[in-house]
Amino acid sequence: MKLSDKGFSIIEILMGVSVFALGLMGVLALLMSSVNSNAFSSRLSEATFLANSKLEDLMSQNYDTAAVAGGDLADTDGDAAGGSPFGLFDFMPATADWNDPPQGRNTAFTVLWNNAPGQPGPNSTTTRVVVTWSEKGVQRRIGVTGVIKDED
Repeated sequence: MKLSDKGFSIIEILMGVSVFALGLMGVLALLMSSVNSNAFSSRLSEATFLANSKLEDLMSQNYDTAAVAGGDLADTDGDAAGGSPFGLFDFMPATADWNDPPQGRNTAFTVLWNNAPGQPGPNSTTTRVVVTWSEKGVQRRIGVTGVIKDED
């Protein structure tokens, strides 16, 4: 029987399969990274929507009614009275002026807000809305700030 150089040896086939498998693992790693990035982006977009929605809701209220004690623009814990940043960066439900019950998909988001009446001037309130959520054991938050002015 005569040996010929036609065809592939088993070593060549194993090397080709190894290179293909290595490339496939790289593509799968990129795919997983893309899926994780899309999931984070989706949660961040929903949190941003909730924050902007709450700020718009607060801005649409009658200033005179909302700014009085007990209204949504009141500084319930009095931390806006002195110093900077007027209690606007309290982002825990226990320390915030107000908070809504958890909402969003699977009630993953907590919406809270802090008010600084009289800032930046009389008949106005600086309001910071913060949305918090937990992702893979890490507490995340996003905030938007607006100035609500009495138009009367």
